Amino acid sequence: MWVRPADPAAPRSNALIRMLDAKGRLMLPLTLAAAAPAPAERDGAVLTVFLPGSAERPRPGFAVAALPLDARGRLTLTAAVRREAGIPDGADVLAVLDTDRGVITVTAASRLSAGIGDLLDGLRRPAATASASPGDEQFGADGVAPAASVPAAAGDAGGRLRIVR
Repeated sequence: MWVRPADPAAPRSNALIRMLDAKGRLMLPLTLAAAAPAPAERDGAVLTVFLPGSAERPRPGFAVAALPLDARGRLTLTAAVRREAGIPDGADVLAVLDTDRGVITVTAASRLSAGIGDLLDGLRRPAATASASPGDEQFGADGVAPAASVPAAAGDAGGRLRIVR
């Protein structure tokens, strides 16, 4: 069976996964005229940072201390804000940039692991249906038949299989 290529993805994404440096800074693909404090809000484990010039502001009751944002695009997540949002020091974070609204949404990337697995499964081709004819074998996407289960022989070293090439 021939496999069709997937539709091309967009060349750029507004979502990035980056590691915080030792000072809690997150490098973003932004350039600003000057350093400025960025108003922010926390809703559970999600931080929303409002870039300078954004028309939006933090919601009452959700605001946290403004976060330092330098001209090179480094956003500093202060220790207090990281602690409140459950983001450990040096963690990988997911940052989603909405340049139209002037907002950056940040959370610990590890919180998304289960959901990302489900999303990846959704991008895969549907599983091939089982063949009704005896002797027909199912092949994986790489064209290789899955390995058959082989019981360990009595004299085997710990039930390990030996591969001979």
